[in-house]
Amino acid sequence: MDGDLHARITILARLTGVSVTEAIREAIEKHVAALAALFGGEATPTADTRRPARKS
Repeated sequence: MDGDLHARITILARLTGVSVTEAIREAIEKHVAALAALFGGEATPTADTRRPARKS
């Protein structure tokens, strides 16, 4: 991952109180949902695979 992008994700994750991993996971989920909507599909997982945010 590009250093600038990693830095942005790290800052945003800290500001929102989630781990970098969770921030990336959420971004991917939103991107997949947007792509699915673009093609008329639905990208809803069959089970909630999100993990609770870790406390620092």
